[in-house]
Amino acid sequence: MPSMNREDPLAKAYVPIDTDVVDNIEHYSSDQIHVDIEYIDRDGESKHMRGFIADVYTTKESEEFLKMMDGRTLRLDQLVAVVPKPDKSQANGRDHAIDLEERLSIKDNKFFPNGLG
Repeated sequence: MPSMNREDPLAKAYVPIDTDVVDNIEHYSSDQIHVDIEYIDRDGESKHMRGFIADVYTTKESEEFLKMMDGRTLRLDQLVAVVPKPDKSQANGRDHAIDLEERLSIKDNKFFPNGLG
C-alpha cells in the first residue's frame, strides 16, 4: 500500500550522491558482483532488489542512474543501500557494504533538500 504522506522521489530534483559511492557502484558493475539493493520506490516505500548492475550512467540532465542486467533502472538518489554479495573468487578489499543511509543521512534528509517524507 502506498504511503499517503510521501511524494514520488523521481518528481523531485535530482540530488547527486557521493562520488566515492558512485565509484563503488561502478566497481560492482565492472566486476559483475551480485548486489542486494534497498531503494525508495515511486510511492515512497522502501523496496529491495537483487542482481547484477549492467551500467551506471548520467543523463543529459545530469541525473545519475544504474541499470540492472534485467533492465530495471534506478536513479541513484533513490538508493538507501547497495550491499555486494560476492562469491569467494571475487573477494578483495573493496567488497564491502555501501550504506547510503549512513553516508547520506537519509533519515535526516540532510542531502535531500526536497525531503523524502
